[in-house]
Amino acid sequence: MIFPSNIRPLLCLLLGICLASSAQTPGKCEEQVVRYAPFDAQFAKQILLTPLEKSYREPAKSEKQFSVQGTVWFAVTGPDYMKPGPWNTSIVINAHPAGKAFRLEALNHANSGVAVHWINEKLLFVQIWWGRISSTDLVFNAETGTFLYKEMASYVELMGPCN
Repeated sequence: MIFPSNIRPLLCLLLGICLASSAQTPGKCEEQVVRYAPFDAQFAKQILLTPLEKSYREPAKSEKQFSVQGTVWFAVTGPDYMKPGPWNTSIVINAHPAGKAFRLEALNHANSGVAVHWINEKLLFVQIWWGRISSTDLVFNAETGTFLYKEMASYVELMGPCN
């Protein structure tokens, strides 16, 4: 069908309005959440935990991040982000009883890196980013050398627009 040239701009406008109204409308911002799922075993080879011997070389005090009460510490050795990835991060964790220490390594992670925070005097929260929208969240018991919590987190819902 051929339309007169003076009608074409109006048809284009109407077509644009129809297409725009049929597009999905963004959800409410308060409905966007981080979704958690069981730990994905494919990442198990990228999270290494090693007990350290008493003879390990302790980092300088300036490199240590102490717990609130100062009874335990960790020290992070991060990657050089000026070099191409993938990147690795190493965390030395000093725990009680005195002299007990562990090395936690995150291998081939994204440039968002690894976040580490003391929860209390024995529990450590570790978040390893594998990309822009995916991480592994861990809670590590520094006294027993075990993970109390290990799940995958997906931030995909937070990436889109919302109202």
